Amino acid sequence: MKMKLLLFHYLLIGVGQFITSSAQSQQHVIWSFKIEPIGENEAFLVFHAIIRPGWHLYSHNLKPGGPFPTTFLFSDDQKNDYRLDGAITEHGKAYTFYDDIYEMNITWYSGQVLFKRKIILNTPKVIVTGIIEYMTCNDHSCVPDKREFTIDVDLTKEKR
Repeated sequence: MKMKLLLFHYLLIGVGQFITSSAQSQQHVIWSFKIEPIGENEAFLVFHAIIRPGWHLYSHNLKPGGPFPTTFLFSDDQKNDYRLDGAITEHGKAYTFYDDIYEMNITWYSGQVLFKRKIILNTPKVIVTGIIEYMTCNDHSCVPDKREFTIDVDLTKEKR
């Protein structure tokens, strides 16, 4: 009986460590979302990433064959209500270096970075949803992750 209890105890510790490490891995980046109106029917979708100290987040603009870039996937749910215009832009202090492993220039951000995407609305109110796929790394490991987003774009509120 003692052996079964001991085995059960170690199993619980292992599961607890797995859950704890999984939860911690999702905390390397804290995301927030907002809009910046720029016209009657235009706005920027703003994705703000706060990166945990000691970690970095890869750029959206990485060439194929390198590390996993930060990628924004937009849902098709309301595609008739809006149109994405232009490319995603990055705003932050970028660190670019030549990586011998990938044999290419790599760009990443530490601390924080803003990603912006212009949206043109066909109606004054839309909800934009999607997923951000990204990878964070420190000096010892890299962790791929994803974050769903929902942004309420209501330009009628901004006119008041």
